[in-house]
Amino acid sequence: GMIEPPANRNCDKIAASALAAAEIPSIKTVVLATMGPAYFADPSDYFIFQNGSKVADREAAFVDGYADIIEKLSELRKRVVFVIDDPELGFSPDTCLERRLLLRARLCVLSRSELDKRQKRYRELIAEIQERTGSLVVADATEQFCDSEVCRWFDEGGSYYFDQDHLSPHGGALVMSAISRALGGQ
Repeated sequence: GMIEPPANRNCDKIAASALAAAEIPSIKTVVLATMGPAYFADPSDYFIFQNGSKVADREAAFVDGYADIIEKLSELRKRVVFVIDDPELGFSPDTCLERRLLLRARLCVLSRSELDKRQKRYRELIAEIQERTGSLVVADATEQFCDSEVCRWFDEGGSYYFDQDHLSPHGGALVMSAISRALGGQ
């Protein structure tokens, strides 16, 4: 089963279409990504569907679903990269910019410890998938967003985010760099 927000229950059809597209011989690498932590840290807000129905065991569905698609891709001789989700801010960068411009005291900050706590189970499940499949490459841009204390949402080049979780092209460049490193600079 694949993971999608509650509004989209066509996950199985989407996965089948993606797998069919991956059969194209010129495609050598497939990149998988998901807004994973929300499915385990906010279980009342997000659901996992399999065959059009909500599953009871989200963790098993996540691991089994990804392991299954990765194994199928491996059978097609595709290199598979799983991208760790970028830090979810929990606040809107636009609101933070307004606060900075108005010189209000409250800063918008995501602590690294808060991120690590939120992503803990998600990362454990990815490690389980990696162990099960053996050939999965994991790309993680967390260090480009965060130091040991805080996660940044902008730099001198601009905001990394459009909203609390969706990356801008500037933030996407950090993830692309992580994917390139995970693939050995290829």
